Formats: sequence, structure tokens, C-alpha cells
Amino acid sequence: MMITSSCQPSRADGGLLGLIEYYDAVLRKDSMSNMEADFRASKLGLVVDLVRMIDISESLKAELTSAIVDAWMLQVPEVTQEQRAGERENLLKGIEGIKNEAAWPANHMEISHQKKLDLALRFTMMLEPSDFKPEAMARINGLIRKAVIYLGKPNAYNAMAVYT
Repeated sequence: MMITSSCQPSRADGGLLGLIEYYDAVLRKDSMSNMEADFRASKLGLVVDLVRMIDISESLKAELTSAIVDAWMLQVPEVTQEQRAGERENLLKGIEGIKNEAAWPANHMEISHQKKLDLALRFTMMLEPSDFKPEAMARINGLIRKAVIYLGKPNAYNAMAVYT
């Protein structure tokens, strides 16, 4: 069973928080740690949905989304159940961090443009080299770099890249 979201909620209606809460619930299911394909498909859905929310040009967004989907590994060879549980735990920690930051505007009257950018870019912290085919890593990192530069944050790339 593949679980992905095809919706593209807007930032204005709390879409980021709703999106993160949805994936948090899906990925917290106990059965998710036993079903690698479902876990990997859900993680891919989360990443693609977060890319869709980044405020970058449509052409760059399409190129980054396409590169991620093309390079994504639905089944990671030689991954133990313990390794998968560790990956799931790291992903849930990342989701929790985004959820906490996304909830911040609800308690404050405004959210800065910079805060929106930081929230949208945090998805890259959830990516791991094992998510992608090794030959695609340079392209993925290059596109993430372009997105960061597009957003006017050239120094953020070092903290956001998927390291090989």
C-alpha cells in the first residue's frame, strides 16, 4: 500500500502544519517500521509535498521534484530492521521539529518571510544519502544549492545538503 499526499496546501491556511501532522500520523504507525516499501513511499511523499511548498520558481521546483522522484530508492538494499527503525526515528524527530516551528505562528500574529523559508527548507535535513541512487547525489545536491541560492540564503546550503 502506497501512502502519499497529492494535495498542495497553502502556507496561509496552515497547510504546512496540516501536512506535517498528516505525515506524522502516517509514519508513527507501528506497522510502518515493518513495511519498508510503505515507509519509503511515505517519506518520498513527504519530501515531494514539502518541495511543492518551497517558494522557488516553478521550473526549479519541477526539476527538483523530478530529480528526487527519479533518484528515490523505494527499497534500500541490505538495510536491517534496526537501521530502518533508526531512520524512522530520525525522520519523526525532523517532523516534530518542523511541527513545532510551524505551530509558532498560531501563537503570534505574523510569520516572517525568513521563517517561511526556514520551514520549507528543513525538509532537506530529513534526507539521507541512502534515500537516493548514488549516481544521482551530485544532481540532487546541485538542485538543493540552486533552491537555496534562489531563496537568497547562500550560506544555508552547507547545513542543508544531502551528504555523500
